[in-house]
Amino acid sequence: PAAGNYGGAAMEADTDRMGADFTGFAMAQPDPAACMAACNANAACRAWTFVKPGIKGPAAQCFLKNAVPPPTRNACCVSGAKPDARSSLSAPMR
Repeated sequence: PAAGNYGGAAMEADTDRMGADFTGFAMAQPDPAACMAACNANAACRAWTFVKPGIKGPAAQCFLKNAVPPPTRNACCVSGAKPDARSSLSAPMR
């Protein structure tokens, strides 16, 4: 699937953002949009990775991250970062 833009946050197809997990959970439905929504609803979340079913157990997994790890190409996953988190990697404006 192609990357989509949902509420300002881009979905990065075939992308893993490894590390910085502060929580992870099995998902009832294998839907990366639900993982992104969980991140958007959590003030501490800056990025997320959705792991497709069958990779880390039978159910899809969602990992919320408190930092923005660099993207790594991997068909296992769909990832994304909050737009404000991506831009905050640059030096703060004065």
